[in-house]
Amino acid sequence: MIPFSGTEEKIGVEGKPIRELDAPTAKVTKALHELWLLKKGGRDMPARRDLSPAEMKSLLPHIYMIDVLGGGADYQMRLFGTALVDMIGGDFTGARLSEQDADKGWRGKIYKQAYWRARPVFYQFDLGDMGKPHIHTENVLLPLKDNNNNFTILLCASQVIGREKL
Repeated sequence: MIPFSGTEEKIGVEGKPIRELDAPTAKVTKALHELWLLKKGGRDMPARRDLSPAEMKSLLPHIYMIDVLGGGADYQMRLFGTALVDMIGGDFTGARLSEQDADKGWRGKIYKQAYWRARPVFYQFDLGDMGKPHIHTENVLLPLKDNNNNFTILLCASQVIGREKL
């Protein structure tokens, strides 16, 4: 496990650390990363135009895309897959991180890590409110360049890998 920001940070569910991975292990996150590597070739990252929704059809329900705004000052959800809507209980398409509740700030830490590293980030963590069953997820954040060859997009996926019973 690679520590996040030098330590295992307590983000996500209170008291539960994010667990950064060296590589994805779940089916969806692994498949998206493999496609990203194929499209990247010898470059540092692929461009958005290199990827077609048709070649990601089975992954689309688990995918979310984030626009990086102002050099990482804010993030806006461009796309939020239907499996994620079911998992989270809402559609965040169009939402800006700066407009979310303060308790969602842990997401910004993850997005910033991915943006400043400019390379893939893989991690597992638990979603859920205190007193409710938690959902264990595996996640991947992959950098993409826009049509002007600037890194301004995070291509992401999240997959449920387990559920906690109370």
